Amino acid sequence: MAATHKFLIMVNPVDGQDDALNEWLDTKHIPEVLTTPGFLSCTRYQLTEGETNPRATHKYMHVYDVDTDDLNKTKAAMAEANPTRTPLSPALQLSDMFAVWYKAR
Repeated sequence: MAATHKFLIMVNPVDGQDDALNEWLDTKHIPEVLTTPGFLSCTRYQLTEGETNPRATHKYMHVYDVDTDDLNKTKAAMAEANPTRTPLSPALQLSDMFAVWYKAR
């Protein structure tokens, strides 16, 4: 049985570009990523208004559910598909974006 993973992405929009970023994520980027073998779904979140934790520096989080028994192969498939995907949106603030993988225990 394949291991269950979560692929967590934290992003911010360029100032004033929330709508453009969300449209690109919802209609282009996430559907394209979900074609990668092992990627099952993606849930998007927005930082709760009024959040006071100073470490909460990203407005949006998306969490992919991924089933794979070979994470390196899955990552390679992602990288291989990148040249054919829609280019990154100019509404995405690249300077503080990050991604991290978690494996179910």
